[in-house]
Amino acid sequence: MGKLTGLKPERVLYYFEELTKIPRCSGDELRVAKYIEGTANELGLHVVRDEFHNVIVEKPAQGSNSSKTVILQAHTDMVCIARDGYDFDFACSPIPVKVDGDWIMTEGTTLGADNGIGAAMMLAIMEDKVSAYPAMSFLFTATEETGMDGVIGLKKGAVKGDMLINIDSEEEGILLASCAGGINHTARLPVSFGAARGGLKKIAVGGLKGGHSGQEIVKERANSIKLLARVLDKCRGVQIASFKGGIKMNAIPQSAEAVVAFDGSMDFVADMQAVFNNEYAGIEDSVNLVVSDFEGELPVLGVEESKKMIDYLLLAPHGVQRMSHSVDGLVETSLNLAIAVLDGGVLEVHQSVRSSVRSRKYELAENLVKLTERFGGETKLSDGYPEWQFREESYLREHMKKVWKELYGSELEISAIHAGLECGYLVEKIGDIDMVSIGPEHHDVHTPDERVRISSIERVYQFLRNTLEKIS
Repeated sequence: MGKLTGLKPERVLYYFEELTKIPRCSGDELRVAKYIEGTANELGLHVVRDEFHNVIVEKPAQGSNSSKTVILQAHTDMVCIARDGYDFDFACSPIPVKVDGDWIMTEGTTLGADNGIGAAMMLAIMEDKVSAYPAMSFLFTATEETGMDGVIGLKKGAVKGDMLINIDSEEEGILLASCAGGINHTARLPVSFGAARGGLKKIAVGGLKGGHSGQEIVKERANSIKLLARVLDKCRGVQIASFKGGIKMNAIPQSAEAVVAFDGSMDFVADMQAVFNNEYAGIEDSVNLVVSDFEGELPVLGVEESKKMIDYLLLAPHGVQRMSHSVDGLVETSLNLAIAVLDGGVLEVHQSVRSSVRSRKYELAENLVKLTERFGGETKLSDGYPEWQFREESYLREHMKKVWKELYGSELEISAIHAGLECGYLVEKIGDIDMVSIGPEHHDVHTPDERVRISSIERVYQFLRNTLEKIS
């Protein structure tokens, strides 16, 4: 007897529990790919597994008058994290699933409901020989969590269809219809050192909330790099010895610090802290601005070189640049001034650009290049990742809104996410077909507290089945 035996939807939870027994950390999908391939073979369906361990299964129409082919898509890998002190080997041990009321969770590891539940729904529909379904293709992609390697490696034309339903969302009752694309910009500004005027002091900004640069950028949280640049700009004649702020490209920087040579009064710092706390009241709990003496010796930039560096950080844009006119409350275009480090004679700055409109993404990236070149710096743009732009007209979106209303009597919310999804790449691989993303209620994904609501799985699965059965 499995831990999920007897719970509904029975076949979805059967397959999900089977998946939890198969090691499938991101980058280690061979075993789960073979399991899906074997299941498809047992069902007598055409199946292909590619070199990236993507699996494509084709199922002909059964009892449906629709001429459309629907693609269902989910990824097979999971984030593997165990709680501190919990001894667990993801490479050979089944996930320790447990049930607590209406929730599926674990004893102390990530659950892998992201995206195991989506894959399990697809397996259950694959084996269903009773329902009236249109022709379908099932696309199980690999290595989504650590770079989307599977969908990037997918050959164009490997899977075909008229519309696609991605089952990798985490909020029931919300249909995603767009996601942002991204591109990263790295600036390198050469600076030169000079003789120090005054003793060395360390100025630090901290206590900020930070957060995901896609999902939290709309909340207008403070950027520690920008705040520290404003403080340094008040220190007339300052000479910078070191500067570092930010850690990750996709995180709003929470802290930054600089060591400077400055012989003036630092009394204005208390006033600056009051200014920051006023500006970010209701957004940040507090802005901590601390000045302390620095013991030791460091080479410092000249005054003009320091001003050049400060001016660049002040002028470099950060935050929301444009809101969507198609989806209420959605950020269309933004950028995150993510990392700034003075290393030797070079200031290196990393900026992450996001937009759901390709031309806006490249326009903003090109403006960063122009700004950097004006300051005498060198620039580099990453290859980036593609956006999934909102379609003004969508049969699938309107069809699913109607089905949801018939099933549950409420309005299906249409939304978008200001972050990257596989759907952006799928547009490139399959074509600009009608596409949406749905999923049941998940919480704390990518953590040992990950859990998924059982009743939500049942509702979303019924919604998916009804959607397929009623496609015209």
